Amino acid sequence: MASQTPDYSAQLKGRRADKVSSLLTKTPQQNGHMVFLANDDEGVRLNGGRRGSEFGPQAIFNQIKNLSKRSVMPPLYAHTLHSSPAMESFSSKQAKEQRDIESLLEQGPSVFIHLGGGHDHIYPLLKALAKNERRIKVVNIDAHLDTRTDPLPHSGTPFRQFDREHPGMMELTQLGIHPYANTDSTFTELSTPMRIFNWQKTESMDVVDLFPQINDHDQIVLSLDCDGLDSSVMEAVSAVNHLGISKEKAFALFNHYWNISQNRPSYLGLYEYNPLYDNLSNKGARLLAGLIYPFLLKETR
Repeated sequence: MASQTPDYSAQLKGRRADKVSSLLTKTPQQNGHMVFLANDDEGVRLNGGRRGSEFGPQAIFNQIKNLSKRSVMPPLYAHTLHSSPAMESFSSKQAKEQRDIESLLEQGPSVFIHLGGGHDHIYPLLKALAKNERRIKVVNIDAHLDTRTDPLPHSGTPFRQFDREHPGMMELTQLGIHPYANTDSTFTELSTPMRIFNWQKTESMDVVDLFPQINDHDQIVLSLDCDGLDSSVMEAVSAVNHLGISKEKAFALFNHYWNISQNRPSYLGLYEYNPLYDNLSNKGARLLAGLIYPFLLKETR
């Protein structure tokens, strides 16, 4: 009697139910978890950077979907921003993204994960959150302040652009900043104080002291421009950082935000990952998925 060939392909297919991908829903859920993929890097190009971060959101999301599902994880809704670069102006694309985010935020997500091409994508997120007319406290991990004084917007202007339009609504904490990556004009004050911690202080200080004082009514956004991370763990960016913050500090900062946001919505933004410059192991995307993973375990409110 001929022996049967073991069906390993069926066995592997059976594991799909154990992946985060099995949590995906076709419609947003009230108090659920959401991922917003902004697959566009025009802001990077307008800032003189390397193209390719438009592929970053999907590359990160692919890694997230392949992580292990746990029984405590709620459903996950993913929305992709579709744009036509040849047909739309940069400002109209920002306005469209803002409207899309506003529509999703009306569902009151417990966790909102914003994956963008350039760091300019944080501007539509801040604009959408500003509809609540509450103070927004941004903790930004970056080598650059992204407060350029250029009159035309791009990936280097989002915080000053928002501050000009909504003075006094934002409090900004900048972590991992390098003098070599910022001109004197970028340090020009905003309408509200901007706390700046250079790379050395960010690495050495306790995460509790790096975060701003939080009250019950604050909206807290944790933003990561991937070039704030050290090149040994994040080479896949437009401007590689030869002395960025360590992965250990990055995980500590994300875990602290996870802890302090248990009774409030979490708003995460990850920007400027460029998979064209990652290696074959996709280590950059894997690291970013790992930073996000604890938030998928956060219970709905």
